Amino acid sequence: MNKITNISVLLIEDEPGDADLLRLQLQEDRRSTYEINGAASLAAAKQQMDKGLVPDIVLLDLNLPDSIGPRTVQCCRELTDAPIVVLTGLDSIDATSVAIESGADDYLTKGGDANALHRAIHYTLMRHHRDVDMRLAATVFSHAREGVFITDAQGNIADVNEGFCQITGYSRQEAIGRNPRFLKSGRHDREFYTELWTQLLLHNHWSGEMWNRRKDGELILEQVSISVVRNQRGDVHNFVCFRTDITERKVIESALKLKSEEMERFIGIVSHDLRSPLITIQSFLELIEKAIPYEVHQQIDRDLDYIKGATERMDQLLSALLQFTRFDQAQTLPRAKAFSAIIGETLLVLNGLIKMYDVEIIVEPSLLILHGDILQLGQIWQNLIENAVKYRSSQVRPTIEIGTLSQQGERVFFVRDNGIGIKKENLDRVFDLFAQLDRSNEGAGLGLALVKKIISLYNGRIWAESEGAGRGSCFYFTLPLATV
Repeated sequence: MNKITNISVLLIEDEPGDADLLRLQLQEDRRSTYEINGAASLAAAKQQMDKGLVPDIVLLDLNLPDSIGPRTVQCCRELTDAPIVVLTGLDSIDATSVAIESGADDYLTKGGDANALHRAIHYTLMRHHRDVDMRLAATVFSHAREGVFITDAQGNIADVNEGFCQITGYSRQEAIGRNPRFLKSGRHDREFYTELWTQLLLHNHWSGEMWNRRKDGELILEQVSISVVRNQRGDVHNFVCFRTDITERKVIESALKLKSEEMERFIGIVSHDLRSPLITIQSFLELIEKAIPYEVHQQIDRDLDYIKGATERMDQLLSALLQFTRFDQAQTLPRAKAFSAIIGETLLVLNGLIKMYDVEIIVEPSLLILHGDILQLGQIWQNLIENAVKYRSSQVRPTIEIGTLSQQGERVFFVRDNGIGIKKENLDRVFDLFAQLDRSNEGAGLGLALVKKIISLYNGRIWAESEGAGRGSCFYFTLPLATV
């Protein structure tokens, strides 16, 4: 029997002499120490439990000032889930049966030897813990979303849960007593099952993917986990199998894989097939410029510049598209870095641009630590700051504010400027790929789309606010996975 120590006992006994004797007997137990809380009635016991007492076990006298007989057990059971050992002066089998039927876990005659009291307490606690574990296991078995079945040592099904019935289409009555081979799909060969059983009996566990067949004939792919339950001699007693239908997940994974392959082919087309004609056009333009006599060169110079500008713009758009589609493939290992350090490094990269346009930068102090791909996170602020400089107002000195705030318990970052502002109808459009609200500005319209994509990787969101043209704008965003 395992040693159980530090036991909290609630002793409900109205006879002082009996209570003192029980305390002395408990102190003689060398295996355990007891914290004994006494109560002379059920009402007194309730007061102690209302104040926070949680006993491991209750020693209960059946005859109390506020309750007599078996009803005492029932009333005590309403106060606590702890195991109850009834103490009485009657040494009667009938009295014992009545006490047990009323909810007691054990029954002792007062005045017995201390060892009998110690054994009763320890065995009662062990049974109680075992019962709790069994009830927990039964609850998990009954309510698990996975399909679960238990077999005997010969492999015949002893029980199944509701999840099994929902996945396979078979009722509990239809499954019990049968060997699970009735679920076979026919897709696995003999070597598959030989390897399964070899691993299972050698390591007491096997897990993997397995095709099975529902009652209606539909084939399903399942993630299966099988464990061996052995008795104390080491013999197989049961097999327990957990099954999860992953058919739909596999369909989605296959679709994503197909999409990824299509994207790779698309990137190849963009990077080679579409750019090759541009290179050819640019090369022939250079040849034409060299071949045209100087006296007629000026007449078509402007037209050639238009062609060159168009090809350069096309090349810029293709480069931006490649950068956007290959973005997920250029990640670095996540690490932690101070928010202030990320902003400092970003401003250092943009130092030339900031000085060129005499931009005032205001950064609110913060002790926040961010965790993630530092290069990606830096790109968020770099693109937003570059965007603020690009759309600065010519009427005032450009000012950009960078900081964080708390909204309903959520950390929100912001980049605010006093630039040309954004019309209300364009507040959502600015995040679209290749969106350019001002055609006079250079750029591919990629920056804010890339920012939105990075933020989405951290389960975040981004939105813009502006009071209109000439009133500046503010970009707010969250990074839940980076601010944990």
